[in-house]
Amino acid sequence: MINRQAQRIVPYHLATDRTVVTGAATVTITIQVPGDADFECRYINGSFTSTTGLIQVRDSGTRMEIMNRPTFVALVTGTGSLPYVLSAPLMLVRNSNIEVIFQDLSGQSNTIQVVFCGFLIYPGPVGRV
Repeated sequence: MINRQAQRIVPYHLATDRTVVTGAATVTITIQVPGDADFECRYINGSFTSTTGLIQVRDSGTRMEIMNRPTFVALVTGTGSLPYVLSAPLMLVRNSNIEVIFQDLSGQSNTIQVVFCGFLIYPGPVGRV
């Protein structure tokens, strides 16, 4: 069993830039996990001017699809007070690029931001217990 106490674990939010999506357009927003630690995602939050849109998330480095298809944004993002809780932590290795693909269905401009909430796990002396 790995001694996780030997590692430094820090709360962290991995956030996209606020992005304006023109009506009925699709955009891909890429964010990168810091290069000095792995990221364990536990929750997803989002901010949207309209929830009439689809979202898909994938790890572009491993090409791992986090969702099997685009999903209505309101179903997989929460708010600051009520985040969407992942059924299991999502581990993303350092320097991973996360792609958030958003497709607007409203026909009007939509400002979006997605925040992945969790922990940075810095390597440390790893011991055995």
